[in-house]
Amino acid sequence: FAPQKGANERQVAHLEEGLVRFAAILEQAIEMPGLAGARGMGAAGGSAFGLAILGADIVPGAALVCDRTRLDDVLAGADLVITGEGRLDAQTARGKAPAEVAWRSAIRGIRCVAIAGAVEDPLPDLFSEALALGTAPDDIPGALRRLEELAEQLVSSSPAR
Repeated sequence: FAPQKGANERQVAHLEEGLVRFAAILEQAIEMPGLAGARGMGAAGGSAFGLAILGADIVPGAALVCDRTRLDDVLAGADLVITGEGRLDAQTARGKAPAEVAWRSAIRGIRCVAIAGAVEDPLPDLFSEALALGTAPDDIPGALRRLEELAEQLVSSSPAR
């Protein structure tokens, strides 16, 4: 997710090279070859890799959070779900929380709208609609006002029960 955080191609390559080297050294030291290549090891900035070394069971984080917060219970009877993140792009569909929320909404036939700081890819197969705040990243008060406006528009346009 480094490009989402502002890293350019050169920086991504440099970060990847360093992390691959670091992981290889750790795998050798703890005698767990191939651990770094296992599914989910890069999650949360590599936290999963460190936790796996300590013996933790690694499970998809977005699904775990949705289960633990009882999202499915909250969705019962909902007409509209609003979710979001800083930047909506192709990476969103690869295990991020808004994608999990959208999937759980879709199987219940609930309209799911994503609101993001920036929308690079609207992911129409995932979200009913994707809206960008359209504010500068450091304009928190402006982003909050815009978020409130968009939420009010969405709620007022949603059919009443």
